[in-house]
Order: sequence, then structure tokens, then C-alpha cells
Amino acid sequence: PKYFLIENVPGLLSAKQSGSNVLNLITAAFEQLGYGISYKKLNAEEYGVPQLRRRVFIVGRRLTEPEFIFPQPI
Repeated sequence: PKYFLIENVPGLLSAKQSGSNVLNLITAAFEQLGYGISYKKLNAEEYGVPQLRRRVFIVGRRLTEPEFIFPQPI
């Protein structure tokens, strides 16, 4: 696909596997497949959703597509 979205818990940012940061492993795997990666920890409450829910969002894009920019909180 041109773009993809992955959502996970904030603990992903500090998770380790075999001494390596899991997010770095994910990023490297998708970069080998020709994707650029952007990620950010967001709180659903800041985007008009009536719940306190913090999640990490990872957006991948083919390198031929425009860079993804996360929206500003409302």
C-alpha cells in the first residue's frame, strides 16, 4: 500500500527485544521494504474522542508519497 497505520500501547516506545529497541527494529524492517516511518504518542482526548486513551501511532509511507504530518490537537 501507499500508506499504512499501526497503533500500539505507549510501552512500545521503551520495549526491548534481545537488547534492541523494538520500535527501531520495526522501523528498520519497514525501511528495508521501501517505506518511510513517522511515529507519535497521541492522546485520543486531545482529538475530540471522549476518552483518555494514549496510544502510539506509526504511519508508514512509500518513499514516493508525500511525508505524513500528524494533525495538531484540537
